[in-house]
Amino acid sequence: MTPLNHFTVEKFLIRTSIISVNNKIIASSHLSYRDQKLHFGNYSLDDIVHGIKTPFYLYSLDVIKNNIEYFEKSANEVFDDVSIHYAMKANSHSKILEKVKEQGCGVDIVSIGEYRLARKAGIPAGEIVFSGIGKTEEEIDYILSSEDVIKSFNVESIDELELLQSLSKKYRKKTPFAFRLNPGVNAKTHQHISTGGANHKFGMTSSEIEIALAQSFSHLELVGISIHVGSQLKDFSATENAIKEILEILRRNEINEIDFIDFGGGLGISYGPDDDDLTSAPEYFQKIKNCIAPYFSGGKFPQVLFEPGRFITGNAGVLITKVIRMKDNGIKNFVILNSGMTELIRPALYDAYHEILPISPKSFSTDIYDFVGPICETGDFFAKDREALKISKNDILVIANCGSYARSMASNYNAREFASEYFLEDLV
Repeated sequence: MTPLNHFTVEKFLIRTSIISVNNKIIASSHLSYRDQKLHFGNYSLDDIVHGIKTPFYLYSLDVIKNNIEYFEKSANEVFDDVSIHYAMKANSHSKILEKVKEQGCGVDIVSIGEYRLARKAGIPAGEIVFSGIGKTEEEIDYILSSEDVIKSFNVESIDELELLQSLSKKYRKKTPFAFRLNPGVNAKTHQHISTGGANHKFGMTSSEIEIALAQSFSHLELVGISIHVGSQLKDFSATENAIKEILEILRRNEINEIDFIDFGGGLGISYGPDDDDLTSAPEYFQKIKNCIAPYFSGGKFPQVLFEPGRFITGNAGVLITKVIRMKDNGIKNFVILNSGMTELIRPALYDAYHEILPISPKSFSTDIYDFVGPICETGDFFAKDREALKISKNDILVIANCGSYARSMASNYNAREFASEYFLEDLV
C-alpha cells in the first residue's frame, strides 16, 4: 500500500489544522490523516464508524467549546461588554444548546419552536434575541404571556412593531425591542445568503425606522439596533457601510445612548480552496470597534452583541456516508452515495463546497468524480468534476464541515428517514 505523502495531505485535506490568513486564525476542520486513517480530532474515524448505520451526522462538543472560547476571547480583547447569542438555526440539537448554555452564551431564535428548545435546554429568557421577518401573532403572544422577558424582539417592519405594541399593551408590559436595519448593501457572499440588500426581505430601511421613531409606542422600549448583512462574509466593506448607516440614524435622531448594537452573525469558516480570503474574527472585531468608537467617545459605549452560528458549529460536525456504487457512463464518473440532498442540501441550494474524504484511503492516486446522492432529482449532488482520492464501492466517506445547516435543513423527501446524530465524545 502506497503511503499518503505530505503533498496529498496538503492538497486533498486542505483544512488539516488551524487555518490562518496573514497569521490570523480563521477556522479549523479538526480533520487530519494519520497512518493513512482519517482522524476527527484525536480519534480515528475508522475505529468509530463501523457498525453505525450510515448516513449519520457526527459532532464534537469539544470543538464547539473551543470555537466559543476562541470567539469570546477574540471579542473580549477588543470590547469591554460583549454578549454572544448562538444562532440556533445553524443546529438546534439539545446537547449543543446545553453546551452553549454551559459556556455562558445566549441564543438568537427565529421561531417559537426554537424558543421552546432554548428554554428546555435551560437558557434564560433574558438571554434570547428573537429575530426574523415572519413572527406571528401567536408566537409573540406566547412569549409575552410568560412572566419571563426576553432580551429583545428584533423588529423588521412597522407592522410587526404595531403588533408588538398591541400585545404588550394587552399584557401590560414594557417590551424591549431593537430595530433591524436593512442598509441596502450587498455583501460579498452567495446571493442566497446575502441579507442586507435593498431587494432583500429582511429588516427596515432607515426611513422606515425614522417613521417608527416619530411615533409613540407606550408599551415598548427601544434597547438596541441590529444589522445582519449576510453569512460566510468575505470582507468587511458591506458591514462597514451598514455601521455607518446605523450611526447616522442615531445621530439624526439624537440617540446618544443605547443598550446594545447587534452585529448579527456572518463570520465564515473555511470550507474549501476559495475561502482563504475570509475575514478573521480578531480583524472583524477590531474593524467594528474602529467604526463605532468615535460616535460613543463622549457617552456610554453600548454592549456589542453577536449572533454566530456557522462559526460555532460548522466545523464541529461531519456527515458520514457510504459509497453504494460506482458508475462510469463514458462522460461522467459517478460516486453514488447513500446520503443526498435530504441530509445536506447546501451544494444543491448554494453550490456550496464541502471536502469529501475517504476514512481509509488506499493510495494517494486521484481521479475526477461527480459525488451524487440517491434522490430522484438531477440537483442531488455534493460535488461535480471534483478531483479526489481514489474511491471504491463500499468505501466510507466523510463530508466535512456539516455541523451547521446540514441536519437543521434536512428533509424526508422521497420518504427517507432522517439520519441519526451522534457525538464523538459519546462514541470513544
